[in-house]
Amino acid sequence: MRLLIIEDDAEAAAARGEYSTAVAEIFRAIARGLAERAIVTTSPGTTARDFAINASTPFPDLGDALRESATAFDQVRYLDRTGTAGQFQQVAALERDLRATRPVLELL
Repeated sequence: MRLLIIEDDAEAAAARGEYSTAVAEIFRAIARGLAERAIVTTSPGTTARDFAINASTPFPDLGDALRESATAFDQVRYLDRTGTAGQFQQVAALERDLRATRPVLELL
């Protein structure tokens, strides 16, 4: 349920034109969602770039979009750049694609 709240917060921020917040929140929703599904392991200190690299293994076809989304997150979160509607739409599309794509998981 918490993940849906974060996604709703991101959508609400985007509707208000607060794209920096929207980009950051939807990227966080992606990271939490994959962690909750035990597809990607995160820990305190995991950077957006590290997350994107790790998530590219189970989602190789989405690797470019993951890296672009991590860059957008870093720009709005750490570089004080203003997020755009296009960035939000790209990260939100990635979130939908990740939910719809079956991960490639290694069997031990």
